Amino acid sequence: MIDDRWSVIGTSNFDNRSFIYNDEIDLLIDNSKLASQVRSDFEDDLAESVQLKKEDLNSPLYLNPLSQSAARFVRQFA
Repeated sequence: MIDDRWSVIGTSNFDNRSFIYNDEIDLLIDNSKLASQVRSDFEDDLAESVQLKKEDLNSPLYLNPLSQSAARFVRQFA
């Protein structure tokens, strides 16, 4: 959201790979009502999120889902 008016929705990340090499798509929308809804949805998601620290990633609680996600990612290229 920009100035509670603009919303950018898409796949780009703020890194050189996304800007230069990857095929990305974004939609820029000028609509304050939508921007308000996007902000509200983001704040709801943020309120339910949990901050992970590097040491948490060695915990069995996080290790199994991360391993499964990595396996799914690699499997798509096999």
